[in-house]
Amino acid sequence: MQLFEINFSQDDIDKLAEEFPTGFTEAALPGLAQHVKGTAYKIKNTWINYLLKEESLPGVEFLEKTNKNMIESVKIIKNRDFNYTVYSDSVEMEKATKGTDPVYYDMKKTHPYGKKSRVSKKGVPYLIIPFRWGTPNGKDTKRRWNSYIPMAEYNTSVKKLEKSMRAPDGNGNYTHIEKNYKGEDIERSNYSWGDRLTGWNDRSAGMVRMKDSGKSTYWTFRIISANSKQGTWLYWKDGQKGVNFISALREVYAKKYKENFVTAMENDLSKLE
Repeated sequence: MQLFEINFSQDDIDKLAEEFPTGFTEAALPGLAQHVKGTAYKIKNTWINYLLKEESLPGVEFLEKTNKNMIESVKIIKNRDFNYTVYSDSVEMEKATKGTDPVYYDMKKTHPYGKKSRVSKKGVPYLIIPFRWGTPNGKDTKRRWNSYIPMAEYNTSVKKLEKSMRAPDGNGNYTHIEKNYKGEDIERSNYSWGDRLTGWNDRSAGMVRMKDSGKSTYWTFRIISANSKQGTWLYWKDGQKGVNFISALREVYAKKYKENFVTAMENDLSKLE
């Protein structure tokens, strides 16, 4: 959890307590109370504006990615008189400030042995990986899918494929039990397969058209096997440098807060003289 706590030193509290034998309270020092509360909300607003890329902070760049959940996670709680905490419990925010290490591993050493794994007749574990394809829009431009079907191929061959769909076996069952690598019984669906596309490149070869609630979806399937060729199933994700904007946020308000703290306190004291 990323915290930004507003308080002041125990020495300041002790000095103020000496001035107020009946107690150090917000009721006794309303100007100071308003200053502390107002600063808490200014910090919250600056934090949110930074996430929205509407307000910069000195010495740090904007986070590469933010989202609604991160922004809505920034909150304020009042702990006691003159003490507020501005905080976020967003795991994504914490990762962004701490940074991440690069990830690199060979998927063939992990995926063929998971819960959904299968075992060939020769005893080799493997896993079938489905890849969904996006259909082209009217402008033939790429949409949100990493893999999408070009308009020409879609019109001439893909949408003409005979549909594949879930189907019952001879006993009317839509599923069957099959053991995985660990010997666990796993429920698998039964299918009636239609056409498979020759494909316009290696990635699209074997594409099927699946019937899905009155519409069609398009998939290719690839196999990760314990015997897959070395280097064919490597996963790599670059690490990200952390952005310590919390320290920058603290720097922005620390000096100003201290100066205004003294001013607000003196104003309250002058009214009591």
